[in-house]
Amino acid sequence: MNRGNFGCLALIGIISGAITIFAFVSGRSSLKEALNWLSTPSHDTNLGAQNDHPAESSQISDSQNHSELSPEKLNEVLATVAQTNNLDQDLLACVMDVEGRADADEARRVGSNLNALMVRYHDNLALALAAYKSGPEAVDKYHGIPPDQQTREFVSSVIHGFNIRVLRRRGAQQKQQSVDSVTDP
Repeated sequence: MNRGNFGCLALIGIISGAITIFAFVSGRSSLKEALNWLSTPSHDTNLGAQNDHPAESSQISDSQNHSELSPEKLNEVLATVAQTNNLDQDLLACVMDVEGRADADEARRVGSNLNALMVRYHDNLALALAAYKSGPEAVDKYHGIPPDQQTREFVSSVIHGFNIRVLRRRGAQQKQQSVDSVTDP
């Protein structure tokens, strides 16, 4: 199953309560405080890095591997990694944003780990993100998102950012469709 359009499913039932859920899960008392928190990079994750996709590595030069990338280059890397790992590029970008990372090695690590966790948790995004942050053992132990604040904030931030990106993408697509319908006779 292609998870490229997973954002459409994630939006259903979440958009109307996204800020409320974020505030509840993160313990933030105001929108301003929540937005300030969102702009702060999170900490490292527990999962190790392995590149199981040699074809992907050959498409990303070694000079891009260990250094911060320009936004354009990062976008190219994310597109390649997302396609290779059957993930939505915006989801991958949100995880990278929340972690404050912008290098090719990290993008490959995130993509590989997140893909494996999405398979393990049957495309349940919240559980996959929780397992990415605190480890699959913690998610299995609690039969859901572990109760620690750092994991809950991470899951909430990524899903919130992902929903915003999907809404923007949909808006841009609708705008383009409107332009196309006006210009077509």
